[in-house]
Amino acid sequence: MSDWTGMGDSTIQTTRISTGSATTIAARTCGQGEAVVLIPSWARGASDFDELTVALADAGYRAIAVNPRGIEGSEGPLGGITTWDMADDVSAVIDRLGGGPTHVVGHAGGNRVARALATRHPGLVKSVALLAAGEEGYTVEIRSVPSVAPR
Repeated sequence: MSDWTGMGDSTIQTTRISTGSATTIAARTCGQGEAVVLIPSWARGASDFDELTVALADAGYRAIAVNPRGIEGSEGPLGGITTWDMADDVSAVIDRLGGGPTHVVGHAGGNRVARALATRHPGLVKSVALLAAGEEGYTVEIRSVPSVAPR
């Protein structure tokens, strides 16, 4: 696995975080500043975000790309795992790497984890961005949209 290097001192580093219950999550981090947490799609690794991770670091953010259990060095029980469990793994990473609130980006299947994180741990989430979040045959009825404008 190669490390990307950006314009400044923005080499990606992998940090392993024990979340308890025989689970260790590997997160790829880069940069300093306001945190942006990146959650990859199902069965994909945080290295999918390497180019974006460096770009965020070069723009003054701290990028934290989280590997799901079983991917790129993350370990933990997989039997019966739920989206809520994956959201709890991400919350433990956020807690160990400086706390929230953070911006959260969920790509494809990772959008579900991002939404579960925002629901279960709202104090850790400043904003949520969903990338490629559609699913054929899947519809959502929106009854109201809360205001997310800065105060």
